[in-house]
Amino acid sequence: MIEFFKTISASEINTNYINLTDNHGNRLGGKFPVNRTRLCIIDETGKEFSATKHGNNQLWGNLVTWFVQKNIQPGTFVKIIYDSTEIRNEKPVVHIEIQNPP
Repeated sequence: MIEFFKTISASEINTNYINLTDNHGNRLGGKFPVNRTRLCIIDETGKEFSATKHGNNQLWGNLVTWFVQKNIQPGTFVKIIYDSTEIRNEKPVVHIEIQNPP
């Protein structure tokens, strides 16, 4: 299982993607499914969104819905969790949970 914290940047919001790099600069995308894998994103309330793994280190797709519905702003602190054994609707699951800043 992969679990890390990151701060959402303005560029991520402007282009509706999430970079899989933690706040210490560690690129963790290689520990997620391969490029173009469709994913089920689940937020802290259990609501589902969709995304696709893009390249080596990003999530793209319908994340605009998550950004808008959760009112994500630059500086939003999140925890990202990926467990390769968790599947929903035949897709790997990635949890993205808004956290209080440390």
